[in-house]
Amino acid sequence: MYKRQVIAVAAPALARFLQVGAGADAEFVSFLRWMAAANLTLIVPVLAASCLRGAGRARAAALITLSNAAVEITLVAVLGFDPVALGVMAVPVATAAAGLSGGVLGLVLLRRAGLRGPVGWRPEVLRGLRSVGLPVGISYVAVFATNLALMWVLGPFDPRIRNGFAAAATVQSLVVIPAIALGSATAIVMNQQRGAGRRGLNPATMGAGLRIAAAVYGAVALVVWTARDVIGLVMAGDSRMAAECARYLNEVGPTYLCFGMVLMAITVMEQIGRGRAALLLNAVYAAQIIGVGGLLARSFHSQDLLYGTIAVTNLAGLAVVLVAVRAVRRDSGDLGQACPSG
Repeated sequence: MYKRQVIAVAAPALARFLQVGAGADAEFVSFLRWMAAANLTLIVPVLAASCLRGAGRARAAALITLSNAAVEITLVAVLGFDPVALGVMAVPVATAAAGLSGGVLGLVLLRRAGLRGPVGWRPEVLRGLRSVGLPVGISYVAVFATNLALMWVLGPFDPRIRNGFAAAATVQSLVVIPAIALGSATAIVMNQQRGAGRRGLNPATMGAGLRIAAAVYGAVALVVWTARDVIGLVMAGDSRMAAECARYLNEVGPTYLCFGMVLMAITVMEQIGRGRAALLLNAVYAAQIIGVGGLLARSFHSQDLLYGTIAVTNLAGLAVVLVAVRAVRRDSGDLGQACPSG
């Protein structure tokens, strides 16, 4: 909630930081502030879906997520173009409507699942929020800050290059969703096994989750790289932007196999009480991309050096998977095997 308030207040400064053109800065600030307000409506459905997933009711949680997406996409399509023609401002309107409808659905599903009870102060919850919720929240802020910094790195470049990169970043924001979902599902099972006194099963569960992630992201990497030109045309407004989007996906897309496994492993660590380690790994990842890639791109005025750094960092990130597997084995008391079984 506070992040959205900060964004709304800091919108003019963000426009200057991102070097938004003088002709578009007013629209940028207005859109950002309305989006910050609209996103407040997503708090209830997000919390409801999280509670349902944690209680093992993944289908009900998915129903909330899918209904939100359906309402938002439909309203953007209806309100954004003729005859209503709200343009870009259709997005905050659709987001608010999706949040409100998703919130109602979430409360209904929580009641049906027997998870909605009297609201009261429970100080024992603070420990879990500090050990799991806080690191996860900080990680999302770090992702936002990283994307913001990357747009700043490309500030001196041609606007069509920046817009092409932004289109590719939008594609990547969709690419991360399966990894986060797989990581959350794996962590839920592992926490349930730990609570049942069967933490010795956790290495096998982690191994199964990683194998699924490898299969999913092997396919994702292949599809994104093969269809990069088509994706660029769909995502971008002109041929130069489309070419830049495809250029990014050509260099970074093949490494999505590694990226997906790394993100899945970090998500697991965040949700099994290893939030500090996950936060440190996220910080190292961001520092390498922004520090090394940003410096090279700015020094030689070449976005390819930034894209290449991102790709190399994704590959090197496989070390994170090994760290996560070892942490799970240590927690289970099993450090004897070289690879997770199951």
